[in-house]
Amino acid sequence: SSIFLYVARMLNNGLVPYLHVFDHKGPLIYFIDALGWLISPTSFLGIFILDSFIFLLAMYLTYKLARRYVSADIAISIIVPISAIYHLLACGGNMPEMYIIVFALISYLICIQENAWSMLDCIVMGLCVGAIFMLKLNMITVACPIGLCWLWRQNKIKALIGLIIGFMLVFAPIMLYFWVNDALYSFWEVYIVYNKIYSGSLNLLPEINRGFFIVAFIFFVAVYQYFFYDGSKKLKSIIQLNLMYFFIAWAMVILSGGTFRYYGPILPACILPLSLLYCKLNKLLRHIATTVAVSILIIAIMQRNLCHNNDDKILAMNEL
Repeated sequence: SSIFLYVARMLNNGLVPYLHVFDHKGPLIYFIDALGWLISPTSFLGIFILDSFIFLLAMYLTYKLARRYVSADIAISIIVPISAIYHLLACGGNMPEMYIIVFALISYLICIQENAWSMLDCIVMGLCVGAIFMLKLNMITVACPIGLCWLWRQNKIKALIGLIIGFMLVFAPIMLYFWVNDALYSFWEVYIVYNKIYSGSLNLLPEINRGFFIVAFIFFVAVYQYFFYDGSKKLKSIIQLNLMYFFIAWAMVILSGGTFRYYGPILPACILPLSLLYCKLNKLLRHIATTVAVSILIIAIMQRNLCHNNDDKILAMNEL
């Protein structure tokens, strides 16, 4: 986080990322932090405002997504575990993953809608993909499940045009900035070439960490619901699409050898399985407060096991 803030401050002082200041993350995170410095030049207040806004937006999108499947009280309870996972993925705040999760949620909301995509939907989808590409190069894997959904649509040419327009709305202004500052070559060498070398070769075996097992559990729940859900055909088809989205996004993360904080693109696909699971829990336990209590217990276990060292565990438990 500190290097992003430093590069952003240098950007506001007239220096150019990759050309005058070295870091290999996407340029969009520097522009976002530069906005934070403009809001509050002498403190982190601007960054705090942006972080808080993004967190609240992510939780609102989570609620809207869950509300498509379940009642309002269940949708609110889903925010509890999702906010904990979001907090862990955010790694303390001011990280590209925070923004990537929001763009992934918006993309997913468009993916699973019942009607064919409108041109505006396609443009927004392309904008989200472009933003993710400009935040963290290896997170562009979120485009793979989006591409699957695109193949299901009837008017593929219209969708493709919209996706390209949306992508260019993010990509073109940033490229223009580097072109004007004679830094296109530096952008290419650092963000594309260096990151390709930095990422290394594909790893066909997943990194077996605690985050892997959490996602594996939710994936198992999704598979179970696909085979045994006996409700409406409309929701059954959404469960099928969600499962494919989940599997492809997870496969992309596994192939990259990514650890838990790289699982951001998968988070939207976790909401449907958790929503239906909570419905079952609510019927079994017959009280939503009990479901929320179970959620808090799960979060406590997650926070304790996913933190890297004892100091982080103590901090996480104090926050909880």
